[in-house]
Amino acid sequence: MEKLSNAQLRLRAWQGEVAHHFQPGREFGNLLGRTELSHIDAGAVVSVDSFYSTTNTRSDNLYWTLNEVAVRAELGSSPAYVVFYISTNTPNLAGVFAQIDKGEWQPVPSIWSVPLRPGQNRFCFHSRNTAGVIGRATEVLVDYDPSSNAMTAAINGGRPVVSPHQFIYEDYLHPELVSLREAYRLDEKLAAVGADWERLIPLRTWLKGLWIHGQPLCLPPWDARFIIERGRKGLERFHCVHYSVSFVQCCLSLGYMVRMINLHRGIAEDCQPGQEQEHQPPCDEHVVTEIWSNDLGQWVLFDVDYDCHYVHGGVVLSALDVHNLLKAGKASEIQMCAGPHTAAEMGSQTLAKRLSFYGHLSFLMRNNFLSDAEGPIRIAHLIDDSTPPILWWYGEDMMWRRHLMGPVHVAKPYKQTTSVLNDGRLHTAWASDDLPTEHWVQVEWEEPIDVSSVVIHWADRLGVFRTSQKYRIEVLIDNRWERVAAVDANPEQAWNVHEFSTKSITKIRVVQSVDGGHALHPNLMWLRQIQVF
Repeated sequence: MEKLSNAQLRLRAWQGEVAHHFQPGREFGNLLGRTELSHIDAGAVVSVDSFYSTTNTRSDNLYWTLNEVAVRAELGSSPAYVVFYISTNTPNLAGVFAQIDKGEWQPVPSIWSVPLRPGQNRFCFHSRNTAGVIGRATEVLVDYDPSSNAMTAAINGGRPVVSPHQFIYEDYLHPELVSLREAYRLDEKLAAVGADWERLIPLRTWLKGLWIHGQPLCLPPWDARFIIERGRKGLERFHCVHYSVSFVQCCLSLGYMVRMINLHRGIAEDCQPGQEQEHQPPCDEHVVTEIWSNDLGQWVLFDVDYDCHYVHGGVVLSALDVHNLLKAGKASEIQMCAGPHTAAEMGSQTLAKRLSFYGHLSFLMRNNFLSDAEGPIRIAHLIDDSTPPILWWYGEDMMWRRHLMGPVHVAKPYKQTTSVLNDGRLHTAWASDDLPTEHWVQVEWEEPIDVSSVVIHWADRLGVFRTSQKYRIEVLIDNRWERVAAVDANPEQAWNVHEFSTKSITKIRVVQSVDGGHALHPNLMWLRQIQVF
């Protein structure tokens, strides 16, 4: 009872659990009693070509735009006609609508042919999502000269920024979101006037006031309804990630697109769980959200746990804006726009400390935690001239776990080596990035050893072993890779065992061919463990 009633004891127990999570084990056993040579305790080092869980990328790839309509106008094949080629980056698109000369809005197809009248013709386009929220307008002014059948078009807006990194969006009409919106009458929590992001401030304050920041009895699922019910009844306290998850899902239910960002003050290789604030430099973390504002055409930072947002020179900021001002030594110019609960949460903290968390920005690349409660989470980390790359969770595949996020440091300096594939733990796995290239896993020793067998254990998800269909095994001999095994049509199975003549080597690797992964994701390689005997 004492451990449950004392938040500090619960926190220490949780930190101990996280520390134990990374301790090597021997849960896979040996091959017919033979000595395993690839285990971390044997001095073997495993490196990989990439990580699904961590992408280090520039800010241009992290600040894409949403809910805009891109339009290309061409003179039609028939005189006095214009043809519009229309596309949009609107999540959960219900349709694109157009207006001619301030007339009625009407739905239009992706290729739309319209007659022109002499002189200037005004067209306006916007998208609408399934929740009924209208995106930013794109205006097209077409000047048509019938005497020469000539046309010129001026386009205002509609130049969406697209990221090469995929973000997975929740369905606005997911039954749990519909229920959430109705149960708490979320429409009534919005301000009556103001820009779209400003209207969400009362919702943020309402959510922050439902419970006191603290350590929960156990970490909950990422489900706003579950968290809100337990929090508002005073049964449990929750912290920043749970405020953020709940706010994201409340906003999604209203048709607003929101994403989560994990912040780190610093990164370190040697920090033990529970010592993040004391470590030098401090490497503790925090979780915030960003709202896509159709009115502003930009992302807006909301820290729900602290019931605040930030401005600089009267302009509302994104997390990237805060990061850049911090990097430029201008953090003192940033103003915190506090809500009713900010002072209590700040306590004796300084604004400088809060802003110091924006040293590292890591974007969770999905918000569909209701549709896929336990699936892997790709995290895209911002790098720039002063921000080095990081590796999340030792390179694990980032399947959801009850201790996945919170006040425990899980980001390390980036490297291509990982202990996940030779730590002897059944509950962890590694996945490559999901790109149409060869993917590989390599085991290396400092001194030559004799090997004759490889066992590959495939990751499993939703009752399916993610077995690679096409791959080869190679050993390095005289600085050249020599093939010792190859598979071209591997059926689904939990593991594969490969025997070959004894080789004295320092390196061995498994290489998945292009498009050689499991049928459900042919460009991804997904392993739980590799054993060499």
